[in-house]
Amino acid sequence: MKTATKMMFVLTTALATAAGCADSGDPGGGGGGGGGGGGGGDDDVDPASAQGLYRLQNEFDLSTNMPGTVGTVVNTFINATDDGDDPSAFLLQLAIDQLDDGPIKSALEGAAAVAAGTLNDYLLDWAPDFVSTIIQIGDQFGQVARNFGINSVLKVDGAPGQYTATHTMDAIRVEYDSTSEIYAFDDYDIDDIVATSIPVTWNATGKLTIGQHTMPVPYGAVLRLALDEAILPRIDPTANGLDEVLLGVIDCEAFGEYVQGVIGLGSVSTYEGACELGIGFLADFIYDKISDLDGTALNFDMTGEARATADGNNEFMREISRGEWTGTIGYGSASGAIVDASFFGNRM
Repeated sequence: MKTATKMMFVLTTALATAAGCADSGDPGGGGGGGGGGGGGGDDDVDPASAQGLYRLQNEFDLSTNMPGTVGTVVNTFINATDDGDDPSAFLLQLAIDQLDDGPIKSALEGAAAVAAGTLNDYLLDWAPDFVSTIIQIGDQFGQVARNFGINSVLKVDGAPGQYTATHTMDAIRVEYDSTSEIYAFDDYDIDDIVATSIPVTWNATGKLTIGQHTMPVPYGAVLRLALDEAILPRIDPTANGLDEVLLGVIDCEAFGEYVQGVIGLGSVSTYEGACELGIGFLADFIYDKISDLDGTALNFDMTGEARATADGNNEFMREISRGEWTGTIGYGSASGAIVDASFFGNRM
């Protein structure tokens, strides 16, 4: 089945992520403000002490660095809807692939081209939401795959000139319709991502520098979490997994009745079962491809710069704003520059 370009544009919309973690307060945005006397604002901060814990919200744009396997997953959703005879041709092929070799499979293969066109008319009656559901899942999965937020904690130790930090990524953030949901790794058996002994400086002008460190993100596990916990429940809150979402919008019994009537061989239950197995195969295929991503970590080799302001008593660093991550993203032998990666945060 060809992959048409008419659906590709829905997968390029950026997913904006910016919402506060429950234990971080409201970090606010933008400017530095605050100054330490002498009329300079941002440029006159007295960095008393940077020691402490800071909750960060990080946003990464992977539009130009997304692993190729993600494209395979997204294209699977597109393939289900891109031909003139889809989704019927797609469903028929899934069903055919689940049948054992023999006269029934051969007859269905021979009639598939004719049956698909007519079956599309019936789909409008007993599976009207199948196409829109497939498109919605593919669209939202593509958005999350390209743009996602990660919450983290920066623990700074030491004294001025000798600061070191531990950076721990511990949750993802997914935003839809101006609402944000936070999913802690610990709740889904995903290990926190930790880098230690990171050099940190906070100078008299308020410039905060977080030294080079590498964060190996389990990209597949993160995307599986986003798919199962953020995307699918918005489509069908009662479903447990992708297969149940798809079976909720396709009537495999009606599919079996139609195909049996066209072929004249086998039973309705045979084709109904093939339909259910086909949907299960599709879900398993997508999940397997997502899992394959974790064969190689998505390595963020990064350095951060931001503005930081002190608390009202000028004793501790309080707010981090206008942060930018730079460096490279590596996946296997491929790598590229980190672009449009930002962060901000507050003292915990």
